[in-house]
Amino acid sequence: MEQGLELAGRYRLDAPIGAGGMGDVWRGVDLRLRRPVAIKILPTELAADQSAVERFRREAETTAGLQHPGITVTFDIDEHGPLIFLVMELLTGRDLGTVLAGAPGGMPIATAVSLVSQAADALAAAHSRGIVHRDIKPANLFLLDDGRVKLCDFGIARLGGATQLTAAGSFIGTPSYMAPEQFRSEPLDARSDLYSLGCVLYELLTGKPPFESPAGPAALMYQHLNAVPVPPRTHRPEIPAHLERLTLDLLAKDSGGRPPNAAAVITALQAPPGTTIDWTPAPQSPEKAPRRRRRLLFGLTAAALAIAVAGGTVLEWGPADGGPKPRPTPAPTSGPPSPPRPVVTGWTVNLVPQYGIAYDAPPGWKIHDPDYAAYFQDTHETVLAAEKGVSEADSGKCTRAVAGVRGGARPVLKPTPDQLGVLRSAAGDEARKWGAAAYGAADSPPREPKVTTGSSGTILINGITAARASVRVTPAAGGDACAPAHALVETIAMAASSASSLGPVFFTVFADRNVSGQATTDEIKKILGSVRPYTCPPGTALQKTQRCA
Repeated sequence: MEQGLELAGRYRLDAPIGAGGMGDVWRGVDLRLRRPVAIKILPTELAADQSAVERFRREAETTAGLQHPGITVTFDIDEHGPLIFLVMELLTGRDLGTVLAGAPGGMPIATAVSLVSQAADALAAAHSRGIVHRDIKPANLFLLDDGRVKLCDFGIARLGGATQLTAAGSFIGTPSYMAPEQFRSEPLDARSDLYSLGCVLYELLTGKPPFESPAGPAALMYQHLNAVPVPPRTHRPEIPAHLERLTLDLLAKDSGGRPPNAAAVITALQAPPGTTIDWTPAPQSPEKAPRRRRRLLFGLTAAALAIAVAGGTVLEWGPADGGPKPRPTPAPTSGPPSPPRPVVTGWTVNLVPQYGIAYDAPPGWKIHDPDYAAYFQDTHETVLAAEKGVSEADSGKCTRAVAGVRGGARPVLKPTPDQLGVLRSAAGDEARKWGAAAYGAADSPPREPKVTTGSSGTILINGITAARASVRVTPAAGGDACAPAHALVETIAMAASSASSLGPVFFTVFADRNVSGQATTDEIKKILGSVRPYTCPPGTALQKTQRCA
């Protein structure tokens, strides 16, 4: 791309004016209508990524259907050879991120109220169409020269009810402004945008976002999930009490504790000082119930991981459609007794009813709060892989083995042949993704590991027909003492009977190949073979004691 290039014989590029994760933005001219425009061009390296292309086209479809003075107008989407580009109205002014850089102590209170009111009005229009923006932040709020605010960049928005275009479990957004449910990879609604808007309001009032950390997104994730923000008036006492209350309500961890909609936010913003804010929280579905405290397992580099089991023997399974034989005592699907007995005698039962499964782990493995999260990112703060882990074995500095689940809920016992075909591919992709992310891609500087496809096939475990795949990982030279010589990543993929937009129910076990004394190859095989259906009986819920009560 260069100045003067004409795209599709109609749009001329004049000068670059910005860049983002979904494309570079140029100032240009529509030669047919002789008007200035902004042109967003999908990066060529992403053009081959079908999911990125679909997200880019979705942005055009989404924004083109929104007609509101506070939302950037989309004119066209077209192609030029391998390039895909979006044509939008050209805005003159500064984004709020730039504005805030010149106001370290925060904006005048009246100005902050006006800016957030305008943003909330634009969000109300989008939400009325079933559209969640998913990336509200100062950089996506543009302050025009006349004082009006424009909401920009619906590149990661998702139409309500449409197919989720991101890989299950991955995060799309900006960590400083992401709602807790985004980190949990849960379905989002309008109140997720309101949380992000609360982060913006907090920053406009105080000059800083509610959570900051020099340690990067991993620490930010923990704070958004667990920490209580410092009340804004601690930083700036002149903030009216009702604005502080509104800000903190917007930042509620549970979406049911936030204002019910953007219109309620506007009403609260415009209320006179001394007003007592009172709204009835929106009804909560079981999935939106308050979460237990979560714990972050992994740090920012793969070197901190070093997941291991004993010996150098590669774990092998039987041929396709063979695999482990059904265990003699499968848990009934209609509601097993509590507490259940382990399939492997003498082992500890791990209950993961939110995914509809249970499994056993060797003695000595820790059982974590089922809501804690593990994820990896690269040096550009891009999340590479994410899941919810449920147990680990650990010895001193290095974590030796770990198991975790993510995806949909309640496995389908007998998936169709078509479903099994998809599951086989999904299991292999999952194992390769985690192998690359955990053992090199997140290092600084990145050192790509060698990932070799291992055995795969269909297995029957305790009444569930599932797909499985393994990869053998050889990390690049370097790293710390915890880095393995070789590692194995085993994944089971089960069709989900609910929350299918999150993909299959994945169960993954990491196994190092050069650290002895923690878990044997046979034990890892038993862990995978112990997975079975499990839901807490009606009227009970999983407690921190790993019991349904």
